[in-house]
Amino acid sequence: MWPDLWFCLIGVAGGLLTGVLGYLFAVRCRGPAAAAGLIVGALGAAAVTLWLGDNYGLAGFRHQLAHSPPGTQLHASLALGATSGLVFWPLAAALVVAVSELAVRSRGCSALLPGPGLTPLDVNPPGGHWARSVDVNPGRPLGTLRRLCG
Repeated sequence: MWPDLWFCLIGVAGGLLTGVLGYLFAVRCRGPAAAAGLIVGALGAAAVTLWLGDNYGLAGFRHQLAHSPPGTQLHASLALGATSGLVFWPLAAALVVAVSELAVRSRGCSALLPGPGLTPLDVNPPGGHWARSVDVNPGRPLGTLRRLCG
C-alpha cells in the first residue's frame, strides 16, 4: 500500500512539473505534436521510475540473502503492487497541458499565442505585432495580460 502511494505521489509531482515546463517551453510554440511528445515522454519517465523503484535496495537485499544463515528473517525492498500507478505521471502532464490550453483559449488571449514557426522571443513576427503589444507595460506584466486578454 505505501509503496503504491509513494509511487503515485512521485508520479503526480513529476507530471505536474514536466507538464508546466513542457507547456511553457514546447507546447505553446510547437502545438499538438509537442503535447503528444510530452505525454509519450511522461510514459517513459513513469517506466524509468518503476524500474528505479524496483531496483532500489535490491543489491543490499541480495547481499543479505547470500550471506545470511538459513532461517534469517529478511526485509524485502519496496515494490509496486498496482501497476495502474504508472498512469499518474502522463495523466498529470496531460491535465496540465489541457487546462493551460483551455484557460488561454477561453480568455481569448490569441495575442499571447505565437503563430506557426514563431517563438515568444520573436520581436517582430511577420504579419503581426503581438510581441510589441505584450511589452506595453513591462513594469506590470499582469496588468498587460489583462489589457490584452479582455
